[in-house]
Amino acid sequence: RMAMDTTFSLHNLLVCVVFVLWVYSTTVATVWIKVSLTQVPLACFGTLVQGLSGALLTGPYLLFTGQLKTVKFDQAFTYTFLAHLSGTTLTNFAYLAGTASFVNTIKACDPLFAVVGAKYVLDQKITTLTYISLFIIVGGIVMTSITEFEFHFSGLITTLISTGFFVTRAIYTKKVLATTNLDGTNIFFYLSLYTVFASIICIPLEFLAGGGELDLLGLAMLHWDTLVKASLFHWTYNILSFWLVAQVSSITYSVGNSTKRLVTILASFIYFQNPASALNIASSMIAIGGVMLYSYDQVRITEKEKEKKQQSIV
Repeated sequence: RMAMDTTFSLHNLLVCVVFVLWVYSTTVATVWIKVSLTQVPLACFGTLVQGLSGALLTGPYLLFTGQLKTVKFDQAFTYTFLAHLSGTTLTNFAYLAGTASFVNTIKACDPLFAVVGAKYVLDQKITTLTYISLFIIVGGIVMTSITEFEFHFSGLITTLISTGFFVTRAIYTKKVLATTNLDGTNIFFYLSLYTVFASIICIPLEFLAGGGELDLLGLAMLHWDTLVKASLFHWTYNILSFWLVAQVSSITYSVGNSTKRLVTILASFIYFQNPASALNIASSMIAIGGVMLYSYDQVRITEKEKEKKQQSIV
């Protein structure tokens, strides 16, 4: 029993260490991605570079260690890939339209999509506290949008849609993990690989639509070290994210994601020094507070369900 407790404690310690690294890498990646997109305003080009980093850094490791597995393009993996591609590209478009702090405040509303899926897809009962937390989240997001100095409606819409896609990706990733022999690293490698192919098709269209001369000038003036930093940290936080999804429950991951968003928002305010009023900052904190209240309610519901199962067994 002592050996089991030690193993359990070591695993918990490892999860905590990975969580801290995940928060740090996400925050740094957000900063460098925003900087690189400012230099080259091409969202699909950003998606291509992010996909390349994921494929080139993950593929050789899986190949040389003999862990590379064959992927089957079934319904679950197809939905995972489409959600990953759409979510990543739309997030880049969102960073082009708005500030990093604003985008991450809006992305904190993923519980909205989770609740919609639970109620209308899974037909689950929604508690009063959950409705209250959603009201707080929506209120905080509305206030943040109103008080945002550099508000763009396109940034709001693309961020909301990308958030919905990432929630979908998390749901179907769990399904892929449960129904195939793929682990998180293999899933991320194949998602990155196919993202590269899809981005190559999309770049010419975006290039023509956005004005080629301006974009070529941006590419010529791009500080490639910025792009490398953005790619490396983007790869790191995705690898850690897929590992955490496989290791912890959805509720734990949601709580961790809320904490990550809070740190990223504060770091974005500090690094970019975007003009922000006290009301704007307070609005962001209200939205995050609503997310944490939602997470608390989900933990409470989970504990009650465990108690009922234990009582029924007894």
